[in-house]
Amino acid sequence: MITSRKNRKQELEQKAASLFRERGYTATSMRDLAQHLGIEAASLYSHIKSKEELLHKTCFDLAESLFQSLDALNTLDLTASDMLKRALKNHLEIISADSDRAMVFLHEYRHLSEPGRTLFLKMRKDYEQRFMLIIRSGIRNGEFRKVDEKITTLALLSAVNSTPVWLKKGKDMQPGALADLLSDILINGISSAVLERT
Repeated sequence: MITSRKNRKQELEQKAASLFRERGYTATSMRDLAQHLGIEAASLYSHIKSKEELLHKTCFDLAESLFQSLDALNTLDLTASDMLKRALKNHLEIISADSDRAMVFLHEYRHLSEPGRTLFLKMRKDYEQRFMLIIRSGIRNGEFRKVDEKITTLALLSAVNSTPVWLKKGKDMQPGALADLLSDILINGISSAVLERT
């Protein structure tokens, strides 16, 4: 039972993410949200100003969490390889914590109105740039072979961003262990030559 305004808003945000993922943002109405919460549609406006407010919060809250995870790594003395592994692990753990919100963040952001959409895309580009800088550092110090930084970054992030589609909590391995496995595969590959060098 919802006992406070704060809890009601959190429930609303979670249900919105679930419906946005299931039906898509444009196909989900305020009436749909109200019906799934068991309240009158007019009551929603005592908690939010608009449906887009829910989309905006979902997208930008998750984006902020991702940036904070990278900021925390910058305070540590890590090699480029360890930095990249930790960054991928943190990224995966954040998006796998709530697959509904993650899928909205990854796909429904395009429905943000301006200037929100432009700001979100800028944040996404900045985030990718920070991964590219890690890879560039690793290339310079000989940890990584010379690769296209942008393509490598997009490939790595695409791989971890796909996990909310198939990751089933309680059935697949835990996010932390999965992140370790994926980062190892993505960074070191599956070639037996890797084993021969260790």
